[in-house]
Amino acid sequence: MSGLVNNFVATVVAQDTTPTLASARSQTFYGFRYDNATGKLTVEEITSDTVIRLPSAGVTKATDYKHWVWSESELNFSWDSGEDTDRLLVEVR
Repeated sequence: MSGLVNNFVATVVAQDTTPTLASARSQTFYGFRYDNATGKLTVEEITSDTVIRLPSAGVTKATDYKHWVWSESELNFSWDSGEDTDRLLVEVR
């Protein structure tokens, strides 16, 4: 499996953009934080009314999201167990 895969229903996945307020209510936010010092990748899933702080253009702090997506469908992330183990896989449900 590579890239975004959807075997179930049509979905909208918007990456590194902000949806309209009306459409964001029905979507889940997935934010990716990467710690350069430790190499740790953290994926945060936010479905509530939590405030999401996106980085300003050209000003990225160590605690900022490096990448983010909003999705109408559930996204499941896993590391590739095949030959390319440094590849993050995304399953759209």
